[in-house]
Amino acid sequence: MIGASSIAVASNQTKIDTFKELGSFDGVNYLQFPNFSSRVKLMTDNDGVDVILDPILGSFFNENLECLGMDSRWVIYGALGGIKVQNANMLKLMNKRASIHTTTLRNQNNEYKKGLI
Repeated sequence: MIGASSIAVASNQTKIDTFKELGSFDGVNYLQFPNFSSRVKLMTDNDGVDVILDPILGSFFNENLECLGMDSRWVIYGALGGIKVQNANMLKLMNKRASIHTTTLRNQNNEYKKGLI
């Protein structure tokens, strides 16, 4: 189950509704709100999120960076948005004492995937 304070960022309402059924607090459609970090900050009273599960990487890197809260974790498990990141301010990551974890799921068993989540 997803944590009660989790926020789904997805491309359509159907995906957001699915995450809500799994326990997500709310959701943001990134096609309607390309600068989704501002909405996430509003939803979290400017605290940001504790964990990001990210299959996109490149194209959403800076928006995700803005969404992070203090002492948060960011798990990157795919690169659907490309492998290159432009204009990333890594000092923001350090100031938030956040960490980035990377993995791939392609060759992993279901137990590994459950443990990751």
